[in-house]
Amino acid sequence: MAFCFHLSTNIPLAEDCIAAGGGLHSSENSSDILGDVGRVSAVMKLATEGEPVVSRLLVDNEIVNFDKDGDGGGLAYCLEGGHSAPRIIHVGDETGAHITRGITSQCDSCDLIDVRENTVVTDLIFDETGKKVTGVEWVKFKTKDDDSLGGSFSGAERGRTITTAGVVLASGGYGNIYSESTNPSPGTFNALGNSLALTVRAEAPIMRSGVEYVQFHPTAVDSKALGDTEGGNFLLSEALRGMGAIVVTECNNEGQDEDENDAFPCPVKGYRRFVHESEEIINNPNVVNRGELSPRDLVARAIHRQRTVANKPVYLYCGHIDVSNGGPVDLASRFPSVTKTLWERYGADITKDVVPIAPSAHYTCGGVVTDDLGQCYSSESTLIDNLYCVGEAACTGLHGGNRLASTSLLEGVVWGNTVGNMVRERMANGQLTGTGTGTGTGTGEEVEQQTVPLSSSATTTRKTCSGGVEAEAGSVLSEVRSIMSSDVSVVRRRSSLPSVILKLTSLKDRGERCWREAARKLEENEGEEGDVNYLSRAIMARDVSTVALEVAIAADKNDKSAGGHNKILD
Repeated sequence: MAFCFHLSTNIPLAEDCIAAGGGLHSSENSSDILGDVGRVSAVMKLATEGEPVVSRLLVDNEIVNFDKDGDGGGLAYCLEGGHSAPRIIHVGDETGAHITRGITSQCDSCDLIDVRENTVVTDLIFDETGKKVTGVEWVKFKTKDDDSLGGSFSGAERGRTITTAGVVLASGGYGNIYSESTNPSPGTFNALGNSLALTVRAEAPIMRSGVEYVQFHPTAVDSKALGDTEGGNFLLSEALRGMGAIVVTECNNEGQDEDENDAFPCPVKGYRRFVHESEEIINNPNVVNRGELSPRDLVARAIHRQRTVANKPVYLYCGHIDVSNGGPVDLASRFPSVTKTLWERYGADITKDVVPIAPSAHYTCGGVVTDDLGQCYSSESTLIDNLYCVGEAACTGLHGGNRLASTSLLEGVVWGNTVGNMVRERMANGQLTGTGTGTGTGTGEEVEQQTVPLSSSATTTRKTCSGGVEAEAGSVLSEVRSIMSSDVSVVRRRSSLPSVILKLTSLKDRGERCWREAARKLEENEGEEGDVNYLSRAIMARDVSTVALEVAIAADKNDKSAGGHNKILD
């Protein structure tokens, strides 16, 4: 991950966002419509607010020490796919990790922030009107070895928090509803679509849009081709292609025929480049043919076609750009994490080897609909008071059908700053006043936290989980991910989606049963120490099956292929 950041190119940045979005952004001559997956106002918000917000929150105070160039010590910029100019700032190839550590450190030292670790929100709480969120229900896990969520648990409790300050949904996307995903830790609560699932289960109808637009990163390691079936598909940074790495497939002669004017030469013998020749790019009037640096959705489709229709493996090759081979980049220094992981996990040398790749679920462009202030709305387009959504969980209209590289972190910072400022102003104006008793937040706002008895809907069930809760939940997770990767992936078929929806509907019912039985089991053993992994698996199965069904239904309803939704009308 990296940050898109460059003042002098903020308007071209907006143009690049719109070009990458699959033609789904409303034109400048028409009014943006709330819920549209592409909204020009959101693009302009990012382009104009991005640099000053990032400067103030991360750069000027050196919370994150971004890489500097070798000349005057200014920020170093690199090029990524879909961008017309180098505008990406970074910290090696671990920008996201450095930002997370910097922000986490700031949170730990701030008296106004109460961090509750190992806690998962399971449901939203509304007032009697159904138009205002008043709190959340949650499960808190006790971990053995002080481990994070996803480890071994020694106990759990359910509770609720009541607050008038509002609830911000910010749990990220749902890439891990797929078996082939670049998102880390598929065995934890990461990227399971928790925020989206909360809105599906909500008492009030909450607007969602564009959930079928799932971005598949074109250059993730094909782990199965390298004998690793457990570790997920490791992401090979977009910046590698920005530095000159190429996507190749095998050919029958010594190498690609080249002439001195070839815009897409292939320096590795026995292989040829093909992305620039793909019909997805050649026949698209909205994009410039930059080969491997074209928008991600188009590159992913080209690779998918080569792997499935032509039935040929596809590789990423970086050797020619390394200094050891006369290239301009010291790959080990610029991409230390990629270099180390490829060698230690797969035995691959980034400076010499072709690395097998496969498109893998990476980012979700749709989600919970918000306006430019991060506020959520009902399906009738009326404001839901005290509910906000930020980051990948939200459908702001920024991305259209396909996200431009390195705009995700920027989106989170920009909209997070907006929501934080708005809540602070409402509190300063007396619009938010604490009414509960309990844990103080340090802001003058008080919240009420309590352990609650399970509702009857959670404690009664007509059917029990066959083979036990944990085994059944694991089966639901495995089956959902297999179906999504097979039938709702880079390419979807109209003829198969109805049967997919039937299967996922059944799996959603099974996921709900897992949750109800797990909640009942927890209630029966309240206060006792013991293995509660069954509960974490049940929560995961409930969310994953809920979100997967939403994605399949949205894909079935939308016959227009664009961005991350490519549908064959057979």
